[in-house]
Amino acid sequence: MKGDFFIDTNIIPYGFGDESKKRTISRSLMAYALRTGKASISLQVIQEFCNIALKKFQKAFSPSELRDYVRVSLHPLCKIYPSFELLDRALRIYENHRLSYFDSLILSAAVEGHCRYLLTKDMNDGQEIEGVTILNPFDNEKGLLAALPELKLV
Repeated sequence: MKGDFFIDTNIIPYGFGDESKKRTISRSLMAYALRTGKASISLQVIQEFCNIALKKFQKAFSPSELRDYVRVSLHPLCKIYPSFELLDRALRIYENHRLSYFDSLILSAAVEGHCRYLLTKDMNDGQEIEGVTILNPFDNEKGLLAALPELKLV
């Protein structure tokens, strides 16, 4: 098994934001993921995060700061890389479930990673697609803690 849960790009930036609750959840998830190895991300997540961190943060990362962050905090979680199978599954998900193309790629990566949960704020909380349950950790804290009982929000 590659990971129990998949972290979508849209969860990570909140660890750098001003909203206290979301910052706590994001940082706790990332610390838990790195400590336990139970999470997966894809190269797509790293690429999207880099774009956000360089352009959209109130205090943007410098390229050297971003390299360090990716090396220490994201690369260890990156278990899914581009492949034709990933693309093919994403297109089937897109066609069958009417998700955006990029959300379909994220879900395809979660399936490839044998993840039970996809943590994201952009899809329907509680929906199950191809064996992966979508969970919004910001709107469903109870569900998050039920899915990841060892997670401590600190």
